[in-house]
Amino acid sequence: MRQNRGFTLVELIIYIGIFSVAASFLISTMITAVKIENKEIAATEVNQQLKFILDTVQRTVSNSSLIEKTYEGTNESNPCSNFCALKLRDLTANDPTIIRSDANGVYLKQGSNSETNITNSKVRINSLVFAKNDVPGGNATVQVVASLTYISTSPDLSITRTLASAVGRVSAATFDSDILPDADATRSVGQIGPNLRWKDGNFSGNLTIGGNVGIGTTTLSQKLEVNGGLRLNTAVAKPTCDSSTRGTFWVVQSGAGVKDTVQVCAKDATDAYTWRTIY
Repeated sequence: MRQNRGFTLVELIIYIGIFSVAASFLISTMITAVKIENKEIAATEVNQQLKFILDTVQRTVSNSSLIEKTYEGTNESNPCSNFCALKLRDLTANDPTIIRSDANGVYLKQGSNSETNITNSKVRINSLVFAKNDVPGGNATVQVVASLTYISTSPDLSITRTLASAVGRVSAATFDSDILPDADATRSVGQIGPNLRWKDGNFSGNLTIGGNVGIGTTTLSQKLEVNGGLRLNTAVAKPTCDSSTRGTFWVVQSGAGVKDTVQVCAKDATDAYTWRTIY
């Protein structure tokens, strides 16, 4: 019978070497897998916070009535350069809405509410830049460029991502100042050619128009053309007839059993102004 014998020294050394190589390969594979996973976690965190910043800007800009200004830090007189702020206006309790940034985070303040941080402590803000772009004949847009870095003591995990986008305002505009064209007598409100018209207008003061005015019509040959009836409402007191009201028509509404009269302010041959009844 053959007797079982142990490993020789040479065999033992060979087996130990094979095990060491296999173990080293396995450990190296596990370390690589952990590094890849950590990098994916870091990249996902940065991408998610960039997306949340953009979503917040998009939501607030879209709901605003006016993109007022951009500036640096907290001083509205400083031009926007690296850590910018965006100031939006509307007619709600959220007025004004301010989004600003510094190296520690991006912050949102709406109306009298407390300022909140919309990023967390896992990222560092390298820059957040806003640029307001006014579009003639259209809504203003905001260009936003944000750069974030994942905070880690390991250089491999200090991942930086940059996102650039543009956001447009979509809600109706409200204004707290005069609306002025960029040049005299060159812009229109609505367009007659493509028949892009405003529905109604409501003015409390004077309305001065350099061109022709059409009501219910787009074919104009006179200063005022009305397609339909023209009503003279006499809810206010009739003014004095003088040189400033010359040419004014007025309907005098009478009581029961008495006919109304239509009058015009006109001057006679002696240069005297008076209301003259034409009906």
